[in-house]
Amino acid sequence: MERKAWFDKYGEYGLKEGVPGPSGTIIGGYRYPGNSFEIFDRVFGTTNPFAEKLEDDGRDQYGSLLGDAYGGKSQAILPVPEDIHVTLDCTLYELYNGCLKKVTYQRLVLLHDGKTAKERTEDVNVEIKPGYSEKTVLTFANKGNEAEGHKPSSLVVSISQSANESYRRKDNDLIYTHKISLEEALLSQPIKVKALDGRTIITTIDEIITPQTVKVIEGEGMPISSDPASDALSQLRGLSLIPKGNLYLRFDIQFPVKISNSHKQAIINILRENAEENNL
Repeated sequence: MERKAWFDKYGEYGLKEGVPGPSGTIIGGYRYPGNSFEIFDRVFGTTNPFAEKLEDDGRDQYGSLLGDAYGGKSQAILPVPEDIHVTLDCTLYELYNGCLKKVTYQRLVLLHDGKTAKERTEDVNVEIKPGYSEKTVLTFANKGNEAEGHKPSSLVVSISQSANESYRRKDNDLIYTHKISLEEALLSQPIKVKALDGRTIITTIDEIITPQTVKVIEGEGMPISSDPASDALSQLRGLSLIPKGNLYLRFDIQFPVKISNSHKQAIINILRENAEENNL
């Protein structure tokens, strides 16, 4: 009641700033310590609590007597805020294993008057799931620009994949070029490949390796991103059911830089003998 009396006598200014007291002192004074627009943003997803009552183009949804639905305001249609598009750079390792990355971007945010917009820097955490690719587009509703009379636009995140030294991706398949010596190629020794998740994949070759040799290892390519509901169900059951593409092994044979004449002749003789045996 005391504050009501201050307001009746001194108005809003006296209520907020205080009223004259004994010996020239100022007593009282009240200000709401919070930020009402932050509350609106948490509850409504926008600092404009009336955005839900407006059409996407800013017109009065319910057509109140003085609303623009009946031409009462005769105002121009407010422009819709544009979506914000950003590109998130990811390594092939991150796209294979999944990770959490932070996106920093600029967006327009309405000020307390609900009309004026100011540019602000914001961060959003983006979950990169195993198998995401440059075709993946992630949309975050209400995280884009704000404008008077509209719901906030969306933040649209596209993915860019950086090059990898050893692996090349083709859709859900991986292509790995393995360097071996000429001796290893002739002996057809087992091949060890370091996978993107740290495992060592060992595969045998039952033929002499040539520059044209390609070994296919099924199920060792990129994880295939599936329906989120299916992924969640698999995790609850403690199962790892994410399918994968294939791994294609190609070979880069390292030939000797130098070889003596005697060794050259020995190799030629062996190749000739081998050719004659095959012709028999």
